[in-house]
Amino acid sequence: MIKQVLLFLYQYKKYIYFISTVFIVLIVFLFVLPNKKHIVSNSKLTTSSSNNNVVADNINRSKTETTIDVTAVKPEKQEPDTTKNTKIKSLGLDEVVKGGSRSIPVTTIYLSLTDFDIYEKTVGTLYNMNSTVISSEVSGVVDNIKVELGDFVKAGQVLAEIDKKPLLNDKKAQESSMKQFEIQLKDQRKTLNRYNELSKDGFVSQAELDAASTKYDTLKSQLDNSKSLLSNINLKIQKSTIKAKISGVVQIKNISKGDFANIGSELFTIVDNKHLTVIANFPESFLSIIRPRQSVILMPTGLKDKIPAKIKELKPLLEENSRSIQAIIDLPNVDYKLRPGGTVEVLVLIEKKQNAVVVPEESIVLRNNGYVVYKINPDKESVSETIVSLGSTQNGKVEILSGLNGDEEIVVDGSGFLSNNAKINIKTS
Repeated sequence: MIKQVLLFLYQYKKYIYFISTVFIVLIVFLFVLPNKKHIVSNSKLTTSSSNNNVVADNINRSKTETTIDVTAVKPEKQEPDTTKNTKIKSLGLDEVVKGGSRSIPVTTIYLSLTDFDIYEKTVGTLYNMNSTVISSEVSGVVDNIKVELGDFVKAGQVLAEIDKKPLLNDKKAQESSMKQFEIQLKDQRKTLNRYNELSKDGFVSQAELDAASTKYDTLKSQLDNSKSLLSNINLKIQKSTIKAKISGVVQIKNISKGDFANIGSELFTIVDNKHLTVIANFPESFLSIIRPRQSVILMPTGLKDKIPAKIKELKPLLEENSRSIQAIIDLPNVDYKLRPGGTVEVLVLIEKKQNAVVVPEESIVLRNNGYVVYKINPDKESVSETIVSLGSTQNGKVEILSGLNGDEEIVVDGSGFLSNNAKINIKTS
C-alpha cells in the first residue's frame, strides 16, 4: 500500500507542487497581509496621538510665558566684496575683472603709409639642362668601378676601368712586328743604295733596281702601318680608363664589375647640378606683364633662402594643357643643395604701390559684418571696431583699401577676442 502511494506521488509530483504553491499563496493573502496592515495603522495612530500631545503641551506652555516687546534691530553695514577685483585666466589669457567687465590684454602697432610691392606667385620645377652620357669607346670586360650613384665627380676623374690585358698583349705583338719591319727596311735601304751605285756601272739592270726600290717602298709602308696600329692600340689602352667629361653628380650607372662593355654602350650619365634651370608657368593674362630679363625671386622648397634671379627666356608657345606661359629661369646651385625635380616658388614683381596702408594679417578678424580691425580709442582702454576692405597679401602683410587712414594705432595680438567698445589692457614689451 505504501509503495503504491509513493508511486502515485512520484508520477503526479508536478501537479502536487502546483497545488501546494497555490495553497501557500492563499494562506499569505488571507492571514499574513491583513495582520501587517493592522500593525501599520496602529503605529500611525500612536504617532498621531503623540504629536497631538506635544502640540497641546506647547500651547499650555506659551500661556504661562510673559509677553516681551522686541524692537527691530537694523542689520550691521556689510563690507564691500573685494573678491570682484581678482585676476582670472581664460582662453589662455590673463584677464582682469573690474565691475563685472573684463579687460583683454593686447599688443598694438602704430600704422604709417609705406611702399607695398605686389608679387605674382607661382611654382616652378627644377631641371638639369647640362648633362652628359659617357659611353664605352672600347670593348672589353669591366675590371673596376670607382664611383657609385649620387657621387660627385670632377672632370677627368676615373669612373671605371676596362680590362687592359688583351690590349697590352696586342701592343707587345705589334711592337715586335714593327721592329722587324724596321730591321728589314734598314737592310733594304742598304741594298737599294748599293743597287743604285752598281747600276751606274751597268752591273745591275734597271729591272733589279726597280724591284729593290719596290721592296723598299713595301717595307716602309708596312712599317708605317705597324706604327699606326700600335698608336691605335695605345689609344685604346688610354680609353679603357673611363673618365668623367664634366664635373657633376653620377645620375645613372649602367654597369657593374664583370660586365662586358661594347663600343657605344652607355655606362654613366653625369649631370652638372651647379647650374639648374627653373621652368615656371604663369597665367595667360600675364602676357603683357612678364618679359625676358625681368627680375624674380626664387624660394626653393625646404630652404629659407630667397635667391634673386632673372627670366632667361619665355617659350614662344603656350603650354598645351593649361594655356599658360612657360618662363625659363637660370638658377645657380653653388653649394649643391638643390636637385633636379624639386620645386621652387617664383615671385614676379607686377606692381609697386606707394603710400599704401598695410597691416599684419593677425590684426584682421572676420565677423558677421565683414573683415574688421580694432582701433585703439583715445582713452587707451577700449577699442572701436572698424570695417575694412582688403587688397593684396604679401609675406604676412595685407593692403587695406578702405577703412583706415594709415595713422591709427590698432590691435595685433588678441584681436580675435575683442568686440566693439571692448575693454583692453595694452601689454608693453
